Amino acid sequence: MRNVRSVTVVILSFLTFVSLSTGEKGNFTISFTERSPLSEIETIKARLGNRMIQLELAERRDAPYDLSKELFEVYVPTDNQPGTRYGLVVWIHPQGSGRIRESYKPVMDEHHLIWIAPSKSGNNLPLWHRIAPAIDAVHNMKKRYNIDPARVYVGGFRDGARSASFLAVAYPELFHGGFYLHGGYYFRKIAVPTEPGRYFYHFQTPPPNTLKLIKQRNRYVLLSGDHDLHRKAEILVKATYEAYKRGGFSHVAYIKIPGMRRGYPNPAWFGKCIAFLEHPSQLTGTIEDNVRNEPAQPSLLANRRSPFAQRDRRRTFLAETERLLSPKKVRQVDGVAAKPTQPTSPSTPQLREREVEELRLSPGMQVRIDAPEAKSYFLVYVPSDYTPNRPWPVIFCYHGYSGSATTWPFRQVTGGKGFIIVGMNYATTDYHKQLPYEKTGPEKAYFNEAFAFILSHLRIEPEFVFMGGYSQGGYSTTVLGEQMLERLAGRLVLGAGRTHVDRFPPPADLIRGHPVFFGAGELDDPHYLRAKRAAQLYREWGADVTFEGWPDETHGLSNKWQEKTKMLDWLIAKGPLKQAESMFSQALVAENEGKLGQAFSMYDQASRILPDNELCNEATTSAERLFQDAHAQLAEAEKAMNGKPYRQAAAQLNQIAETYQGSVFAELAQKHLKDLLNTKADELEAKAHAAEETENYKKSLQFYQLYLGYFSGSERYQIVKARMNALKAQMKVKEK
Repeated sequence: MRNVRSVTVVILSFLTFVSLSTGEKGNFTISFTERSPLSEIETIKARLGNRMIQLELAERRDAPYDLSKELFEVYVPTDNQPGTRYGLVVWIHPQGSGRIRESYKPVMDEHHLIWIAPSKSGNNLPLWHRIAPAIDAVHNMKKRYNIDPARVYVGGFRDGARSASFLAVAYPELFHGGFYLHGGYYFRKIAVPTEPGRYFYHFQTPPPNTLKLIKQRNRYVLLSGDHDLHRKAEILVKATYEAYKRGGFSHVAYIKIPGMRRGYPNPAWFGKCIAFLEHPSQLTGTIEDNVRNEPAQPSLLANRRSPFAQRDRRRTFLAETERLLSPKKVRQVDGVAAKPTQPTSPSTPQLREREVEELRLSPGMQVRIDAPEAKSYFLVYVPSDYTPNRPWPVIFCYHGYSGSATTWPFRQVTGGKGFIIVGMNYATTDYHKQLPYEKTGPEKAYFNEAFAFILSHLRIEPEFVFMGGYSQGGYSTTVLGEQMLERLAGRLVLGAGRTHVDRFPPPADLIRGHPVFFGAGELDDPHYLRAKRAAQLYREWGADVTFEGWPDETHGLSNKWQEKTKMLDWLIAKGPLKQAESMFSQALVAENEGKLGQAFSMYDQASRILPDNELCNEATTSAERLFQDAHAQLAEAEKAMNGKPYRQAAAQLNQIAETYQGSVFAELAQKHLKDLLNTKADELEAKAHAAEETENYKKSLQFYQLYLGYFSGSERYQIVKARMNALKAQMKVKEK
């Protein structure tokens, strides 16, 4: 009896093991209902320190954590066999959804790792709400899959990395490693190297036994790029790594990728990070020593190629979409041609094309535009890579003392690509007096007049409007720009300081985090020192400041000054790159909500912004995936039009139109619906004609009445209605 019981236990254990290994695979979204005891607020407070969490709870007492309302993005390797034991990567993204990048899936497949990321872990949530779902993810995934507890890691990007750094230390029973991308904190005070007397954020030191365990066992990877314009983030990552090493942690790696900005690493570097977590003996210490013979991650701003250059690999799905949208052959019914319609994509707003053409607002052109309200004019430069298929960032450029409207230096710095540039004059001569704080009214009105023009003639992105200028244009930017902070994505103050020095500080809530780029020649007296002082003031006010001093440059810049600036890096980081990230995040949300048409349009637009960027390439992949799905559904619907009853085929097409609303696919579905309607209407009209030819007028009249009752939207409705009325009149005459 004992042997039978033992065999039963073994069989049940094996069946449980197999069932845990054969769950859903591939990409999917999941939700849970069972909370982990470790995710309770009191536990989090005890682990991280009561003070940190208590402050947030005091601000958000009305925000309880309901796990059933949380969604998680999951990827499970698809080629694993039953019985596979998986590792688990829990990812925390600072902008909501953390869906895995397509290019990372082969790495996860190679290491048999599952990816899971809470969809609601953005910076708008308090810390405890970003941490709790990650804990609950581990708890529930262990119940669904055969997870190796020694291979459970937590990671994140930017602020998500900081949340991950708390978990990787405070919850050793869950996590055996951490992956911090452009972020991460230590549990003890670390001085900010560049700011004496200031310290990075820190959290509660773990108990001695826990600390001893994680120092010997856990693995940690910290990653940044040497092109990261957020200098403080790079300093934080390196300082945190050094603190880990001083603290005696055995398995810590710091990776500084050559040529990388503040973004996700390419698949090769991502694979190196995962390999270290899985096998820490392969890489030790700082991986800076291991990258000397490695190729750099491609920079968006490499001199050899414009960041806006198109990929060699063309998106064939776009050409196919255009083909599908082309009008079909003209149908003929009873010798009368039915006029086809030519739809226009709802993702592209209707611009005043004839007026745009007359004004020569075409790619690569600079046009002078009259501003009658300001009694002046301004210049509009359209980038050479401009298309109306997506919205574009704009730079308003102000000229120096005694100058006139110009697009210098921004047209030159950008290489004439990526940005619409508006060269402004001044509405009054007050700018000669360094544009007094209280006399900006006419300049605001002039700005609004120019803005209204480009908004109605070109496709712009109002959320990414910049202002800048050189010399007096830079000083004017500090005055006018500070009064328009809510409308600007950033400002560029070149060869200048702040007009009012430390007087008239800008609104604290608007200047905090506002991006400002200062640049001046190091021999430019007195403007260089004024620029440095202004940059320091802005930092004290909480602005996101980047300062450049150009060696050996005076106020009259040399022909080589552009080689000394990373202004384009800054512009792309604050403009197109953010724009692409925003669009990609919106597309993920739309896709999760089942709004596939909106998701496709956003992916498509994001893919066009920086074609060589990893995120934009991923957007292309996502757009292609949605295209293939929609194309297959439309093909199935076309078959249904020939084989299924009218109502069924129409219902199928209506469903496609609703699912893909806001994209060319909805438009195609509507086009098929119209074709289907007209085809069925034509069949009924043909029956009415046949009955009429055999002088069965009563039957013919019935067919006409059915036509008018069912096909009011058909192209020949009015013709058929007139024919029926004529037939009725003819029948009355015969009755007499």
